[in-house]
Amino acid sequence: MSAEIRWGIVGAGMIARRFVTDIALCSDSRLAGIASRALDRAEALRDFAGVAPDSCLCFQGYEEMLASPEIDAIYIALPTALHAEATLAAIAHGKPVLCEKPLAMNAGEVEAIAKAAKEAGVPVMEAVWTRTLPNVLELRRRLEAGEIGRPLHLNATLGFPVDDSPHKSVAEPSLGGGVIRDLGVYPISLAQFFLGDLSYSASEVRYSARGTDRDMSAVLRGGAEGACLVTLSASHSGQLPNRLEITGTKGRLSLDAPFLCGLGGRITHFPEVKESAEMPVTAEPATSTPKSAPPRKRGLKDKLKQSSLGRVLRRFFLDRVRLEGAQIGSVYEGSGLQFQIDEFSRMLHRGETECQLMRLSDSLLVAQLLDRISGGKTPDSLHGFNGAQAPTLTAMPSE
Repeated sequence: MSAEIRWGIVGAGMIARRFVTDIALCSDSRLAGIASRALDRAEALRDFAGVAPDSCLCFQGYEEMLASPEIDAIYIALPTALHAEATLAAIAHGKPVLCEKPLAMNAGEVEAIAKAAKEAGVPVMEAVWTRTLPNVLELRRRLEAGEIGRPLHLNATLGFPVDDSPHKSVAEPSLGGGVIRDLGVYPISLAQFFLGDLSYSASEVRYSARGTDRDMSAVLRGGAEGACLVTLSASHSGQLPNRLEITGTKGRLSLDAPFLCGLGGRITHFPEVKESAEMPVTAEPATSTPKSAPPRKRGLKDKLKQSSLGRVLRRFFLDRVRLEGAQIGSVYEGSGLQFQIDEFSRMLHRGETECQLMRLSDSLLVAQLLDRISGGKTPDSLHGFNGAQAPTLTAMPSE
């Protein structure tokens, strides 16, 4: 592997634009190729990235780029229905793959990818970029360090209004669209990231008139012996609070809205509950009256506490510090995809075939839960990403 990872992108839609913008923030990665069904779309993305034509090749179709010796790693930015076949094609060419979430349409496809990657010794990683963000990693470190005690509840909501239109791949069932696989994957993957193994309890899904999953809620169990109750919601119908909170026996960790961006977090420590000592029992009531303590002089602090200004300041302090918690982390440069690019590049330089922040076994568990929530519903007919009857991407974003 060369010192500088030369990346090729399969797809030229919205998420690909974020990728080419953030890769400029990476020290050992560069954009080297773009493949799209329409050559002009690939060239337009290259122009958007501000990369010279002689340093970034554009391809019409995908096979030629997958076979190119000028490309070290592949980023797949196609609609969900095409993820598995594109990933398997890249593995067949020996190219390491960073594939947009979800890795595939169902658990069976994830198993096929994991099997092919293991047999070929090719690294594959699902691009759940939130798992690589510095502030998210800091929250997990604090959780594992026991700063909020034993986790009891994890609650996450993620919802943004999306038109139920066939012109949007994230809302088109035949392309793998719908809220379950577009947004639902984030809270489930983050819950697994923080708690480890998850088990399914219950779920509800609401569909549109044309069969698109628009709203979902799920109840899972996680943590040691499933002791942590996990409640998750995702929506294409409306704006949800978009926060993630983990409440433990000693405190609470949270990610500010929208939590998938990991722009900042908070930690709240609950006041320690002390058991009151039992009053000693005497045979007879006391006959003497205890002396009262001498009156204490009221200082400036006491006067401020009793004043209206003091009450306002106390309310502000409680709202900002005790209730919300102390702030964790800070805003980062770019949109956040650079951290997963760097993580993948480090994995390649170390000669590893799997990223510990996003293992294929993690992707499989999340896919199994998505299958349970969706009731196993997937489009009946999906065509290959190189097939003559494949869905056209020229009139819609890739992701």
